[in-house]
Amino acid sequence: HYADSKFLFPIINNESEAVKKVKDYLHANVGRDVRLEELASLVALSRAYLIRSFKKATGLPPHAYFLQLKLSEAKRCLMREETISQVALLTGFADQSHFSRAFKTAYGLTPAQYAKANE
Repeated sequence: HYADSKFLFPIINNESEAVKKVKDYLHANVGRDVRLEELASLVALSRAYLIRSFKKATGLPPHAYFLQLKLSEAKRCLMREETISQVALLTGFADQSHFSRAFKTAYGLTPAQYAKANE
C-alpha cells in the first residue's frame, strides 16, 4: 500500500520531500527525456499519487512543470546565441520542430523570432 508509513514523506515548507526530490531531479535532467515511471520509481510512489501530490504542491503536473523548465532553459540558451537546433538538443526535445512548436505555444513567438527580438 502506498499509504504505508515507509512511503509517506514529511512536509517541509508546504512541499513534500517527494515533490522536492522530483523537482531537483527534473532540474538536473533538463537535457533529456524523463518519464513519469522514472519519477515515480525515484520517490517510491504510484504515478497517480505522484501526479496529484506534485500538482497540489506546484500547481502543475510533472510533465507541464518539466516542459516549462525546458522552455525556460531554452530561452536562456537563445539569449546566449545558441542555434535553434543546438537549443532543441540541449533541452531534450525530440527534434527542432517539436521544440519550435512547444516554444511558440508557450510564448507566442518562434525561437527564431525570440532570438531576433533579443539580439
